[in-house]
This record gives sequence, structure tokens and C-alpha cells, in this order.
Amino acid sequence: MSEIKNFLKDINVSVIPKSVYNEFCKHNGKEDSELVNRVMNEVSHVRGNDDCPLFGAWKIEGYSYYLNTKYYGSLLNELQKGLYCLDSKKKLSRKDLTSFFLEYAKGFEQGYYAFQDKLKKLSGEDSLFNDSKDTIKLKVFSRISKIGTKYKDGKFIYHLYKYNDSIPEGFFGIQRKDFFMQGVEGGGFYKAWEIILNNPYEFESIFDKYSVPSQDDDGENYNKRIFKTNEAFKFFKYLIKSVGERNQLADVSFIIRKMINDDLIYADVVHRELIDMLSKDYQIVITKIKTLNDCKTDEKLRNYNLSKQLYL
Repeated sequence: MSEIKNFLKDINVSVIPKSVYNEFCKHNGKEDSELVNRVMNEVSHVRGNDDCPLFGAWKIEGYSYYLNTKYYGSLLNELQKGLYCLDSKKKLSRKDLTSFFLEYAKGFEQGYYAFQDKLKKLSGEDSLFNDSKDTIKLKVFSRISKIGTKYKDGKFIYHLYKYNDSIPEGFFGIQRKDFFMQGVEGGGFYKAWEIILNNPYEFESIFDKYSVPSQDDDGENYNKRIFKTNEAFKFFKYLIKSVGERNQLADVSFIIRKMINDDLIYADVVHRELIDMLSKDYQIVITKIKTLNDCKTDEKLRNYNLSKQLYL
């Protein structure tokens, strides 16, 4: 195995074309420093780099891999709630995750070099950008673009248990083979961004043509039928990022009900319109919105009020 370098250390972000930079920031997610610091402090078997949350740098048993910090943070959150091994049906500890990350790292290395070799075969030369460079650039661009509603960026796969004799209902399980396959995806995703950010002006025209403008760029892009202000819309996007698959209906309902109560979302919005927005824009599928009394908890109220003070 050979070490995969952190290419971002040599990138001058200030000279990257705006369309390329904006797309990169969409993946980055602008993670807050509290999550980054928490992840770095809790990881003992690997070494992290908090300079870039999108591609935190990790090492394990000689392998180097790069992982979106928010995915690492989500995994630690699920571990605290109760996470199970799909194969053994046993509850996992922090130490148990080492073998899963090793599989991810192995897959990451395979995916990184496989994507690199695939492009070399297409170009037929040492340089990627020859006479067939338009084909190559589109292939690279498509690798960091959405497939359907999702990015193939190495996000962990969780399995929700509905009933099992050994595992409580409603808990998530993970398996090593999934981590390997997601590592393969993450490696290809990382290699594609490495090529793009090392050759940003080669890709500028493609990003200008195909990238969807960020809704955060212009206050006129938010849904004025639902949100009273652009700041309310941004606050909603901030809150919705914390919603996982478990307790999704209750968590989303709480956010909507509280924002209606706080005069941030119009009270007369038809629920069907809210449900359609969640499905279309956030890939969150629900069939109803619970009452506030049915979904609120003291912890949710504390977190919401704190976020509101910091964000609005």
C-alpha cells in the first residue's frame, strides 16, 4: 500500500473559480467547530486533521483515508444511542469500531486507485487532459455529482431493525462489508475532487453549465410561501441537517411546529406543501406532521432555543 496524500494542503482556495468553489462548499456542509473538535477529541486510534471538515485525514494500520467529518460525527452519535453489529448482533463499543474503519480504509484505497486507473485508460496517456479531455472532464464531474438524490461520497450505511430477537426494535446496525464498499465510493469521490481542485480552470465551464446555484447565495431563492424570511429558511436548513433516520417524523415535526410557533413559518401553510418540500428538497419522506405535544422533549427544546440564539 502507498500513502494517499492530503491534496488540500497544497490548494490555494482563494484562486478557485466561484462555481467550482460553491459546489465544493455544498459537500463541505460548513460544519461547526464544536462537531469537528468533538470528533477529533474522541478519536484515539487514528489521527485527524480539522483543517477541512469535508476531508478529515485519518490513518489506521498504515492506510490513509479521508472522510467527511459530519459522517464520523453521526456515527459517534448513533454509537451513544446504541449501535449494533449486523453480523454478531452484539452492541458495539467505541473500541469495536476499529475493525469497521479498517475495512473502510481498505475500500478507500481501492476506490481511489481504481478511479485513477479508469481515467488513465480513457486518456491513453500520462496526461489526463489530451484530445479526449472533454470526455475525461465530464467523467470526473459526474463522479462528484448526485446519482439520483444522493452523492456517492462514502456515507456510512445503517440498517434499521424493526424486529429481531437479539436486537431491540428501532436501533441501527452496521456491517463491515458495507464499510468496505462505502470506502470504495469515498476513495473515488476523493480522487475526483483531487483532480478538479488541482485543475480548477479546466473544469470551470462544466461547473458553470451544470451546477445548481446554492440557495444560500441569494435571499430571493427561498420559498416565500412557507418561510417568512430568508434567515428563517437558513435556520430551518441548519436544523434539518441534524435529523437522522431514527425518530425522523418526530424530529421534523418538532422543528416545523416550533418554527410556526415562533413566527418563522407561516401558520396557514397547508401540511401537504410542507411534506412535499421535505420530500423534494431534503429526501425526507413523511405522511403527516405531529402536534408539538406529541413530539417535543426537554432536550429538543433546549437545543432548539440554543440554536436559535446563536443563529438568528
